[in-house]
This record gives sequence, C-alpha cells and structure tokens, in this order.
Amino acid sequence: MKKTWLNSKEPPPKEVVYLLISCCFLGFVGFVSGEEDFGSALLITSAIVLLLVVIALVSSQSVRNIIKEVGQERYDEVNKGVTLINIFECDLLKVCGGSYSRTHLAPPKNSYTGKVQEFWDEDKKHIRYELNFKNGQEHGKWRGWHQNGRLGYEQEYISNSIYRSGKIHGETQIWDKSGALLTTLIYKNGKLIYKK
Repeated sequence: MKKTWLNSKEPPPKEVVYLLISCCFLGFVGFVSGEEDFGSALLITSAIVLLLVVIALVSSQSVRNIIKEVGQERYDEVNKGVTLINIFECDLLKVCGGSYSRTHLAPPKNSYTGKVQEFWDEDKKHIRYELNFKNGQEHGKWRGWHQNGRLGYEQEYISNSIYRSGKIHGETQIWDKSGALLTTLIYKNGKLIYKK
C-alpha cells in the first residue's frame, strides 16, 4: 500500500489545511450573514472549495510528474522559454493579459482564410506581424518582426473543427533584435512538449 498522509503519521498537505481553513472561514461568513439554511450554505461552499483544491492538486501533481520525467533543469529551461515567448508576444502582438487581449488578432470574418498583417509604420514598409488563418481559425505560420526588420517570432498553428481557434503545433522560436536565437519550444496539438 502506498504511504500517504491518510495512512501514516505524516502531516496533511498544505492544500488540505488551506481547504479546512477556507471551509471554516466561509462557514463563519455564512453564519454572520444570517443565512437561514446554514447547513446547506456550508455544504455548498465546502463543495466548491473542495473542487478548487482537487483541481489545484491534480495540476500540481501533473507538474510533479513532468519534473520527474524530464528533470527540474529541463522543466526550468522550458518555462524560461515560455516566459520569453509571453514577453515577446506582449510586446509584439499586444496580447498582455486581460480577457479580450487577443481580439485584435481575430480574422476579419468567421470563415476567413488568408493573412492578416500589421505594420510598425503608417507607410506599411516595416511589417510588425503576419498571421495566417483557415476558415476563421489560426492555421499556418504566425510571424513577428522587430522594428529593425529582423524576424523575432515564429509559431505554427493547425486548425481543427472542434474548437473556435487553432492549436499551436510544431516549433515556436524567438530571436533577439540581433538575430540570435533565444528559445525553441515544441508543441503537439496545443500541448507543450518538455522532452528534447
């Protein structure tokens, strides 16, 4: 039998402690607010908190599995690359968080097939980015250029019939302004591949 905190004298994981504290706090809030049906309010609140904790535990377990499989060094290296890509996309494609950060990258119509381009200047001599779409979904190469004209970003997408947007597939690369390659990440059907 696998040894866990439930069948040994080990303390419970911090997530479980946080769950218990959260349930007590939410129960107290329900009691203070004068909730008539205190028991059901506490039960519903506890169920929601428990669900959130289970989701957090599952995601942290999958991260631990990835680290065990590829090693901490490779995991950190890939995450550094993901951070570089996020910074570059924020600067170049203007996708800096928020719920509607990518709306300006949407194709002109739902069934659009072709390229969408944005330029650094009004004369349209210095391209900023070029995005490809197929039937309204991201598909093909997405490229971005530094203001000096050097390629800085390249990512591959594939369209699919299930989701409203395409999935990242293949290599994603980032170069600095001098043309030096900063990172290469590989995706398969929208999932990041940690192995080299």
